Amino acid sequence: MERTVTIWEAIREMRQLSAEMKTFSIVYMSYDRGRQKSTGMVRVDRAILRAQTPSDENRNADHMLNYMDRELNLPRQFYQILLMEFNGFKTIPEYENLSRGE
Repeated sequence: MERTVTIWEAIREMRQLSAEMKTFSIVYMSYDRGRQKSTGMVRVDRAILRAQTPSDENRNADHMLNYMDRELNLPRQFYQILLMEFNGFKTIPEYENLSRGE
């Protein structure tokens, strides 16, 4: 059985690891909203969260995660909902964790 974690559980764990200055791995689908284009999946083996962009600077700030790629030493960001894996666990949206009465 495939190991899964909700996106929100993954984000909580990312915040905890980042507070401890520990890196984590992520896989997410890229998306450039301005160009309405994706360049595919992005794998980052050593990431750490950085401060969130203020919402007055980016209207989508509440939907984004900012991180530092420790291997490339470059700041990056991605849409939370496009997170596909966290530390080897497949991520699922919260609503998929709800009982469907089956």
